[in-house]
Amino acid sequence: MANDEFQYDVFLSYRWSDPDQSWVRDHLAPALRAAGLRVCLDVEDFVPGRDLVLEMGRSGSESKRALCILSPAYFDGNRMVGFEALMARRKDPMGLDSGLIPFLLSRVEIPEWLRGLVPVDWTRPNERAREWRKLLAVLEAPTLDVPPPPSLSPGLAPQAPAPDAPPLPLQVQEIVKLSPRRGAGIGFDIILQSLSTSDIHLDAIELSGRTRIGARGASTVIDRTVFRVELASSIVPLGGARRTRGIKAVVYDESETDWGLAGTARYEFELNTDQGFKRWEYFVSIPIFLTLEPRERIAIRMLFRKTRLVTIRRSKRGTFKACVSFGILEDNHAIAARFDTGQSVAAKADGSFLEFISS
Repeated sequence: MANDEFQYDVFLSYRWSDPDQSWVRDHLAPALRAAGLRVCLDVEDFVPGRDLVLEMGRSGSESKRALCILSPAYFDGNRMVGFEALMARRKDPMGLDSGLIPFLLSRVEIPEWLRGLVPVDWTRPNERAREWRKLLAVLEAPTLDVPPPPSLSPGLAPQAPAPDAPPLPLQVQEIVKLSPRRGAGIGFDIILQSLSTSDIHLDAIELSGRTRIGARGASTVIDRTVFRVELASSIVPLGGARRTRGIKAVVYDESETDWGLAGTARYEFELNTDQGFKRWEYFVSIPIFLTLEPRERIAIRMLFRKTRLVTIRRSKRGTFKACVSFGILEDNHAIAARFDTGQSVAAKADGSFLEFISS
């Protein structure tokens, strides 16, 4: 079957308790979407007021594959998560089409009915990059160069982190939005403070966000479009603490900027009158390969301009008649600095980058 026969590329089945829940919602799902995949996530796609078991069945039947995030907590108690996995196994009982993919988030005894399927093993830190590439390939992701999500710390039991866990040794202290003196574009001065007594190696700056507003329609319409936004960008370290203290620049001269760095953002828009929302979502990761010395404070200037907007995929059900928008349901945006270990620290941002790529 072609992917267009399904509303979703992958359905995520996971334990509804932390740390599994937070990791899936905050890290795995965004990374899969950044690869261009249509992800079915219960907290976003189950329709309020409907029967839970029927929603599990609907989501499974409308998804080409199911990814089961396995940990000891996955099989605990009477959680119906096993029901989701069993339904996916029934769609592909011989395991010929990778209809059900076990994902080992932490070490666990796998039951007999799952044991014959080749898993994605996230428990081996040195092999996660390879496992991630394999997963994106079998899910037929349009983009394969998306970095893997961070994982649970090695040996961490499936329980909430201790409240006195040490913070990551880096802070995003300030984000200053920049606008071009002429033309169209956007930029940010990102001020970072190392808290470490040793060098910190950064390999990317990531911008991501999601906005949802309420939407009611005269008819049921589910219209989802995924775009690739090709960007020309520039990244310039501005120097140490003395030069960045009190930085308040708000404009830049586009004609004096070196646009030698290419970047790609994934941008998705969805109108769903069945579930009552409009959604905009984006993700971009720009490599920087920067080393911060112990206790160093530095500003990074990132500038962007659009060079091309490409439609990757569009799926639509129903006929649009009229739609009324109301109320902000969700509006979360962030700029993050990613370590070479896969960990990241983020600071809240406004929706200006979304406005830039969607205009």
